[in-house]
Formats: sequence, structure tokens, C-alpha cells
Amino acid sequence: MNVARILYGSSSNSPVPDQDADVVWFSGCTIKCPECINRRFWEPRRGAKMSVDQVVQKVLMGRSAWVSLTGGEPSEQPELVEFLKLIRAKKRKVLINTGLEYEEFISLGLLEYVDALKYGPYMAELRGGFGSLNQRMIIRAGDVFAELPYRDMKELIISNSTITETGYGTNFQ
Repeated sequence: MNVARILYGSSSNSPVPDQDADVVWFSGCTIKCPECINRRFWEPRRGAKMSVDQVVQKVLMGRSAWVSLTGGEPSEQPELVEFLKLIRAKKRKVLINTGLEYEEFISLGLLEYVDALKYGPYMAELRGGFGSLNQRMIIRAGDVFAELPYRDMKELIISNSTITETGYGTNFQ
């Protein structure tokens, strides 16, 4: 797996307001949305090559209820299903952030492994919402998914002399 970065304890990258997420930014994206905020992660070589077990071990160092997968494009990681099975076996909930349309994501057979999904390509002319107004976020409610309302939340996380700006929208919490 090509891992560009891992961040622990982000409230703005969780689909649930009172639960944090540990965030994995994968590198490699062939969608390449114009004006993407994560362009630096388009090239697979921008990340460290890690085994599935190594990524799982790193993620489990965090203590959040959720694991948020973003990128780059998470669905382009060949080992994603294996990773998702292992993470969910450890009782972590999974949010995938994808630039794919809903139907494209469904066709990959990944929905059964996720608890929440933010989907749709970023469109700069529709800036707002979870990135752009065409993008949607859904969360598992039993056997079905329900759409989540937009939550304007950004945060600054300071750790190990690094400042990370992350989240959706414009409002710093």
C-alpha cells in the first residue's frame, strides 16, 4: 500500500461529531480532480510502500473509533479489501473518501466493508459542502445507509512540531 501520511485523533475527519478518526492518506490517484486539495498525493511514489499488516499496525496505534481513508484515491490501492477486513475485525469503523461517483464505487464491491462513504469528484465550481456541493456523505444505519447533513468543520492539529490543517468547509473548531 502507498501511504502518504497517517494522522491520529482528528474530529473533522470523522462522520460523527462526537467521535474522532485516525486518518490515512494514500498516495496514487488517476481521477485527478482539477484544483484538488490533495494534488501532492496523486503520484504513488509520494507515499511509503507498506504492507497491509504494517498499515494496520500503524492505524491501531491510534485510539479513535473511526478510520478515515483518503488520498490520493483509496479505491486504487490493490490491497484495500484485505486492509478493510483486518481493520473492521479490530472493531474500527471505516469512512472512505472517494472521488468516484456512487455507482462506480458500488461496482467495486467495497460498500460491504465501509461504515460511511463520502463520494463524488471534487468540482471547484461547486466549492462548498464536503468539498464541493455535488459530493455526498452517507453512513451505515443497520443494513441501509442514510445521508449525513453537511458539517462545516476544519481543525488545526499540532503534534511533533507539525501543524496540520484538515477537515471540510471553512470553520475552524
